Amino acid sequence: MDFFNLESSSEEEPAEQISQPEAVKSKWDWDQPENFGLYFSFKPHHSKRKLSGDNCSAPRKKDDRAKIEKLSEHSFNLSGHKSSVNKITWSKKTLHHLLSCSFDSNVILWNLKDLSVKKFDMHTKLVRSISFSLYETSFFTASFDQTSCLTDLETSQILSKYCHADILTSVCAHPKDEHLALLGSKNEILLWDTRTSKISKKYKAKSYLGLIQDILFLDDTQFVSSGDVLSRDSAEYSILVWDFDSTAILSNQIFHEKYVCTHLRKHPFSNLFYGQTHGNYIAEFSSRSPFKMNKKKKFKSTGHVTEGYSIGFDLNSSGCLIASGSTKGSVCIYNSNSGGLIKKIEYPHKEAIKPMSLDVSFKKRLDEEVLAVSYSNVN
Repeated sequence: MDFFNLESSSEEEPAEQISQPEAVKSKWDWDQPENFGLYFSFKPHHSKRKLSGDNCSAPRKKDDRAKIEKLSEHSFNLSGHKSSVNKITWSKKTLHHLLSCSFDSNVILWNLKDLSVKKFDMHTKLVRSISFSLYETSFFTASFDQTSCLTDLETSQILSKYCHADILTSVCAHPKDEHLALLGSKNEILLWDTRTSKISKKYKAKSYLGLIQDILFLDDTQFVSSGDVLSRDSAEYSILVWDFDSTAILSNQIFHEKYVCTHLRKHPFSNLFYGQTHGNYIAEFSSRSPFKMNKKKKFKSTGHVTEGYSIGFDLNSSGCLIASGSTKGSVCIYNSNSGGLIKKIEYPHKEAIKPMSLDVSFKKRLDEEVLAVSYSNVN
């Protein structure tokens, strides 16, 4: 997993579409380092500083220790997972904490301030999804071992646990209630109340939804889900908008193309949300009724390839940049207003087989934009 630093220019340039004030005052110049810094020097930085590991788990072998290597002033290499890192997410409350989950069934909290790591091993099979709780003192996980856990970040204790009859594919914390989280499974979405460790509501449709790929709250009363159904009669059920309280479907006439949407993200300011598709592009949708897709704008390029994998993407803090992973190992960064490709970042290491860039995550740190990228295991 790699970590980049991105800095915005002070120059101003009108955007093609106005979504919010920040979006129209950003010019991204990748060829002039003094205006836009992209740091990805991957020559090892030989530091004598010791890296602190996870004190809550049993001692591990030296080559099994999770660690953070500082490669340049704003670039780090994060290593510690034994398999593909399928999802990463930054803390919204702090500047330096990054959470990751992997096919190796572990979750790791990375601290880029003191270069320390903490590993959590509450699951026995791959962890498919993670989400910080409302106040970020804990985090939710969804695993293929058919369990979801709410785990305390400080003590590593499991605060609540739910066991399901099928695999759990996604988790999304409620934006205003610290005790609630939505869990995605096969053909259904579950509302988990961590106070009782029980399911208080179930969200189901008349048609088959497949495995729930992702869940996104539009606000505290509505959320969006995406499934992997691809049948001729059920394509309109691939993306659904739900009423949180009544469990009713508000709209199923959103995405009619014959592709699965694996990841969903909301624009930080505009009434828009986005979906990563298996058609090698990111689609844009309105987050207000009637929730229509913008057919005139698709975020796609030569290096943007999904090939049926679950490839993540993210928007930066102002919403004017969209970064996407790719099965080719590159990261494609788009202008969210025009839909045009700004830059394609190739995998920095020289390897015969390039790993897939499975997920990306933006973070605003002071006056900087930073980008974390997670990769698949090529071994």
